[in-house]
Amino acid sequence: MWLFSCFHGKCAYCEQIAPLTGEHVFPRSAYPARMFRWNNLLPVCRNCNSARGEAMPLGLDGAPLLLDPTRDEPLDYLSWYPLTGATMGCPLPGRRERAQATRVAFALRLYDGERLHAAKDLRFLFARVIQESEVSEETKERLRAHLSPSRPWLGIVREMLLKPAQDSDRPLAQAAIAKLPEIQDWVSSWLRPPEWAAQAWPAPIAARAPAPSAGEPTADKERPTSSR
Repeated sequence: MWLFSCFHGKCAYCEQIAPLTGEHVFPRSAYPARMFRWNNLLPVCRNCNSARGEAMPLGLDGAPLLLDPTRDEPLDYLSWYPLTGATMGCPLPGRRERAQATRVAFALRLYDGERLHAAKDLRFLFARVIQESEVSEETKERLRAHLSPSRPWLGIVREMLLKPAQDSDRPLAQAAIAKLPEIQDWVSSWLRPPEWAAQAWPAPIAARAPAPSAGEPTADKERPTSSR
């Protein structure tokens, strides 16, 4: 199904593999006219769908608080604590409320451990690339698989590359890329840096990656609006 392939077969919020249902951004109970619009549907897992239910929190201005990863840049609102993998909200006024609402509504804390392992594995594989006199095929294949767009928990990996929370992550990634330039090709289909990436992450990654877009998924920024 096109909707699921846009997110590489993952939940649009927690990034669990094989989401089982379509989530209505605007709940069908309160907004029945939007029920079958493509731009009101996102693929989500059963956990996220159950956790949110029919919740639709609104801000003081009446605008929806929950993030839409096809329109909102996730890294502008969310980050992950490097020592635990816990999802954290942006402390900036105007973003804090939306980040917190999304974290709570979709129970994003459920996969903190998996995100932490994804970050640790990436650091380990980058270190192997640097340490090996000639990068082995085994290391290449493991790293390529870890950076595959269909891999779960790429949000924390994307943050490590574009906006590293730890000072040591930046030189580690740069050294690995300098030795194994193919890494840039492996991430180019999903890294999708936002506008600030060129400043937050110097070349070579920002120079080789595609133009800025909404979030990690490859869904178009404006989804089709026709009914089905």
